Amino acid sequence: MSHPDKPGNRARSAPGEATGTPADKTRVLLIEDSLADAAWVQQCLAAAPRGKYEVDHAGRLAEGIERASSADYDIVLLDLCLPDSRGEETWRRALTDIAGLPIILMTGLEDDHLAETALRDGIQDYLHKRGIEADPLTRAIRYAIERHRASVALQESQERYALAARGANDGIWDWNLRTNTMTFSSRWKAMLGFEDFEVDDEPDEWFRRVHPEYNDAVRMKIDAHLAGNTTCFEDEHPIMHRDGHYIWVLVRGLAVFGEDGKPHRMAGSQTDISKRKSAEIRLHHEAMHDALTGLPNRALLLDHLRSALARARRNPGYQFAVLFIDLDRFKIVNDSLGHHTGDQVLVEFGTKMRSLLRPGDIAARLGGDEFVVFLSDISHMRDATRVATRIHDELVKPFRLDGMDVTTTASIGIALSATGYDKPEDILRDADAAMYRAKSGGRNRHEVFDREMHVAVVSLLKLESHLRRALENNEFLIHYQPFVSLEKCRLTGFEALVRWMHPERGLLAPNDFIPLAEETGLIVPLGYWVLENACRQMALWNRDYPATKDINISVNLASPQLCQADFSGELARILEETALPPRRLKLEITERTIMEPRPEVLQNLADLRALGVQLQIDDFGTGYSSLGFLRSYPIDHLKIDRSFVRGMAESGEDLEIIRTIASLASNLRLQVIAEGVETHAQYSALRDLKIGEGQGFYFSRPLSVDGVTGLFESRHLGG
Repeated sequence: MSHPDKPGNRARSAPGEATGTPADKTRVLLIEDSLADAAWVQQCLAAAPRGKYEVDHAGRLAEGIERASSADYDIVLLDLCLPDSRGEETWRRALTDIAGLPIILMTGLEDDHLAETALRDGIQDYLHKRGIEADPLTRAIRYAIERHRASVALQESQERYALAARGANDGIWDWNLRTNTMTFSSRWKAMLGFEDFEVDDEPDEWFRRVHPEYNDAVRMKIDAHLAGNTTCFEDEHPIMHRDGHYIWVLVRGLAVFGEDGKPHRMAGSQTDISKRKSAEIRLHHEAMHDALTGLPNRALLLDHLRSALARARRNPGYQFAVLFIDLDRFKIVNDSLGHHTGDQVLVEFGTKMRSLLRPGDIAARLGGDEFVVFLSDISHMRDATRVATRIHDELVKPFRLDGMDVTTTASIGIALSATGYDKPEDILRDADAAMYRAKSGGRNRHEVFDREMHVAVVSLLKLESHLRRALENNEFLIHYQPFVSLEKCRLTGFEALVRWMHPERGLLAPNDFIPLAEETGLIVPLGYWVLENACRQMALWNRDYPATKDINISVNLASPQLCQADFSGELARILEETALPPRRLKLEITERTIMEPRPEVLQNLADLRALGVQLQIDDFGTGYSSLGFLRSYPIDHLKIDRSFVRGMAESGEDLEIIRTIASLASNLRLQVIAEGVETHAQYSALRDLKIGEGQGFYFSRPLSVDGVTGLFESRHLGG
């Protein structure tokens, strides 16, 4: 680094600037020992027609160096042979000690080699004393000053460029398109693990290291830019490091075009983006894969299915299959052995499926215990059923988890591309439908989606579309089935049963649309509609028929309704608006709902009890609950499932179950209701078992509003 006090290293002013010299003066330092030659130079400059010169004269080199250190000059005219210095030593000392000033060498010697050496060292010009005239001399001075300034500016620009490149930590490349040679910066080489001398000046030093999968794309982008089709070249690609691994780089470049419109040069930078790319790849993997099993998730599976559908459209001979897999009774594993064991089962099952598939096939997890296998390029349907059979066979072998053998089975639905699909969601839907057919057929089996299922699925989709409009169109109605005291054979209440007056299919029972309403989430608004209308109707009957003031209205609740955070608050509003006393309302909850306790469900149950509403467990005895749960919930009634009532006459076991439930309820101070009473024998047996109430066709079928009104007016069943 230059020291500010070193001679010749001070910043130079423009000619005549800040030195006391007029702006049109050029200050010249003449170092010449011959007084005659010095006088002639001064005379030439004094007579110069272009501009004015101010000349300082020094007879020795040391004196000239001293003057240059104490005053600002624009140029030095230097004699080659001086009393204290001669030949090459003279200009080299001057270049060192009067750095920063252009120097013109003057000599009486005619030596071309000497002149070339001086110019190569940095002397601006070489003049023979005998040829010195005013015009050539002033021209040489002017040109020397301009060349020197341009050289200084270029050097500063190069220094700024080098500093910027080092600061940006980028590797720089410069491609001479005319000679097809390429210059790579030290940083470019170091980025790839090379020393400066280890990389040649050929473009192939770059291209042959680009990953083969990306090489063509890089060249195409460069060609597009050189053809003028893009404003710049930019690309991200892997490039091979010296040790053989690949790093990711961002490469940018810009071409320079000549007057003929053709590119003659292209230069740019290379940046190591490996860390950023690794993070992107990791995030992309996490977004496309299941966190538990590591298998592809739904998003990645749909991408593969879209590609397969596109390939099938291009090539009619290409076929593929989708297997939709659901583990049977997986919830029992979770509930009995814990979620940790359940997760281990899912991981192990994912591993098993991977081992059964060919390269190119995919096993994915959609969530929960639902998996999908994508079989690419199959020849026949039996290729898919063969894989399904292998999955069944593999599941015969138990999972060995924490010293315990865990066994499960799977229901599998198969859909084939030959059926004809436009969207990946459609083939997944059909495979799902086939899986449900397999599950309903007894589990641990597989079904292939066929035309019959297609008709059923289309019908279901149409039904869903109608269902979404049914509430708006006021197509629902409620029928009321009586509850009867078995001891006194008198009316005690009604169960509100929703019906759908379908515009095309007529009156539909709950089993025809309630499962679909639960699946689509429409059960929540439908449930509120039933609650509000049943409560309002019961309040009207209480008002119009005083004898009904002690009977109850019972309404079934679906699990999603109880999961609503403000369900109890919404129910309180309905009771207030309909003017029905809370004690007259029974809410029927399935056994499964209370076996899957969620915080919002528990809170709602507590709030409902505080509100004064009665709670009743529906279909009791059909679930897997522990009877101890009955002590944990604010339950008032148990409703014995109709399957036990139906089997009393044939099975002593069913009779004993009812007897046990009745005894349990008595001990817990719970009321018991038997549903599905259809014969006098059933009625008599239930009455003998001290069952409090019954419901069924033996007493009455579900009635319309008018039917119930007629019942009251006839005073039948104690109304």
